[in-house]
Parts: sequence; structure tokens; C-alpha cells
Amino acid sequence: MHHRSRIVLALCAASVAVVVVLCALPAIGSASSDPGLEVTQAIYDGAGQPAVGANFAPDGHLATATWWICQPASDCVQASSTGWLTSVPVASGTIFEARAEYQGRTYVAHSPTWNGPLTAVTRPYLKGRPVVGRTVQPIGAHWAGGWARSGDYSFLHVEACRTANARRCVTLSAEGEDYPGRGAPPVVTARYVGWYLFAIDARYSRDSVFGGVGYRTAEGIPPVQVGSTVIRSRALGPVRSP
Repeated sequence: MHHRSRIVLALCAASVAVVVVLCALPAIGSASSDPGLEVTQAIYDGAGQPAVGANFAPDGHLATATWWICQPASDCVQASSTGWLTSVPVASGTIFEARAEYQGRTYVAHSPTWNGPLTAVTRPYLKGRPVVGRTVQPIGAHWAGGWARSGDYSFLHVEACRTANARRCVTLSAEGEDYPGRGAPPVVTARYVGWYLFAIDARYSRDSVFGGVGYRTAEGIPPVQVGSTVIRSRALGPVRSP
């Protein structure tokens, strides 16, 4: 399933108000009738730690995956979780192994390699001047760690806040198919004279999916909650008249 699906999905991995919340894909059986086990998603929780889900096909009710944690230079250790394994701090180089028993046979599937907690190496920033009538463009952060594969991505936001420490904020633009303007650089209006502008970088695994809302105005989008996977820039401002 494409990560920009509009279908509302379950098992939320992090409360990030980019559309509604970031949610993990539920167990979905394969179209094939041959039995098999699949790691359906490898994503991040709100602390930038791994969250993995597995499903047995063609029917997830036939067998439930049990997770094993295989850290470098160590034997695999069984985890207590089944189906989903979340918020597990482990060493870089770890692989998560899912196992399921069905009709006397053991099925095995593996996650990508884990490269340590997802971490912002630099902050995002705003390109432009905090002047009424001008546009400002968010530039993303640089990230390290996470899953050892390509395809991770960011949604960038611009917010205006009444204070330099980001209090009482309003969204000016946000990337995503369900947002007005889909992240186009916003024009600063006279309403925000004296306010401060911020860029927001919200980082996701390529397996992330969303529940679509479709806001009518950018200002109607709730400000994001910053954390390990959502980084705010330094303040730009205050906004001034031309």
C-alpha cells in the first residue's frame, strides 16, 4: 500500500499531527493462497525507535508472528510481543526476525537492518525574509540512523507563532496530498506582524501511511507536536511590515 493512502489505518506509532496521526499498516494477507510470513512494516515510534509488524498470509488468523531480536554478535532473543513489536531500543546492526508456526512448519521473515535511533543531525530552517508580502520556504533537516534502506522522507511545515519560543502557533503551509497548497511556500500576511516563523521537519519511514482529512485552509491544520522524529527550526523574525 502506498504511504499516502487515504484509508484510515490502525495501530498508531506516533501522535504526529501532520494529517491526523501517523499510523502503522494493519496486518494484510497476501493475494496468494500459498502460506507465507511477511514483515508488513518497519517504521518509527515517537522516540525514533523501531516499530515492526508482521502478518501470516493468506489469513492472519491462521498463525501469529512471534518476534526475535537478533543483535550483532549475539544469539537471537525472543521478545514478549507478537504481531507487532514497538519501542525497542537496540544496538545498531540489529535485525528483527518474525517466526510463525503453521501446520508443523516454521515460517521466518526478517526486517531491514536497524542503524540506531532516528536522529536529526541538523535542524530545518526557513529560506526567506520575515516581511509581509514575502514568501518563506522550509528546508529540511539532515537525519541519521533508522532503517538501513532508502525511501525515508519528510513532510515540511511552516508555522507562525506569537512568541520566539513557539507558543500559540498557526500553520501557514504543510506538505501532503490532503493539505491546501501541498506545502507551497506561504506568503506572509499582515496578520502575523510581530510573530515568529518556524520550519518543521516531520520524518517518516517509507512504510508510513496516513488517515486523510482534507483541511480547507492551512490555518485549520493543527500545529505539530515536536519530538524525536519532528524537529522545529530556530525562530525567524519577528515579522515586520514592508
